[in-house]
Amino acid sequence: MAQTVIKNPILNSPFEEPTRHFRFSDDGITDEIVEARRVSSYFMPVPASKTKGKQAAFDTEWTRDRVEENVTINRIRFHVGRWRLNGRPGVTATSRRLLEYWADPERENKLFFCQIEALETVIYITEVAKKDGAAWIENNLRDFNQASGSLQQWRQFSSLQHHCSCPQQRKGPDDQAKCEKRGHRGKDVDWARNPTREIAKATH
Repeated sequence: MAQTVIKNPILNSPFEEPTRHFRFSDDGITDEIVEARRVSSYFMPVPASKTKGKQAAFDTEWTRDRVEENVTINRIRFHVGRWRLNGRPGVTATSRRLLEYWADPERENKLFFCQIEALETVIYITEVAKKDGAAWIENNLRDFNQASGSLQQWRQFSSLQHHCSCPQQRKGPDDQAKCEKRGHRGKDVDWARNPTREIAKATH
């Protein structure tokens, strides 16, 4: 089988939701462009034949027959996408201000779409899903994470009072110290300035 050479593999802007992808066939990736976002999925490696005296290797060739769809992720993505198109209703005033700040196209160091979508997903599940007829998301997460206890960490994350009456433009540690002297937690400041790092702390 001849290997497909894709001269320009970049189809989408990192700051916008993907709208195109390269199609996979039974023989692997093609240079055919599909005008839609690729669904979330993963590839199942197949053990290759054992060779005497060697451990079994895995054939990891990416072909369509080995694709397994992430059904739950795609369902959540659909709900979050519909909520985004409707203007992100049902959130607290603080969350709305943060979402507008993170998604501001004029801000310095713009966040990638994948970062914003991750933040939207956390806020949607913790503040909106039950009101939007999607309580199954948290129920599924509870089942998935019962052993590790990460749902409790997620709950703690969602209850953070991540607001501050100080000026939004904070330049460095001195400004954060001023906030803390006023009784505001340093985490509140970090949350507004570096959301993805705070999500990682709260959910791992």
